[in-house]
Amino acid sequence: MKKLKIAVIGLGFIGLPLSLSYARKGAHVVGIDVSESLIKEINQGISHHLEFYEGKSLSEILQEQRKENRFYA
Repeated sequence: MKKLKIAVIGLGFIGLPLSLSYARKGAHVVGIDVSESLIKEINQGISHHLEFYEGKSLSEILQEQRKENRFYA
């Protein structure tokens, strides 16, 4: 089966959770944003989002997906 590749433009309060949702389902996701400082933080596994999903913080999910090479910005 061919791997799904997705690009999400904008990594704010909608774009980052959306990106990570796709990554958790196995897609390879590239996140794009105009803020270089935000891109740098995200690629270091840092998120300022306070949401939780299935008992995990968005920061934990971000770090997991970065480790699995399914998401990068």
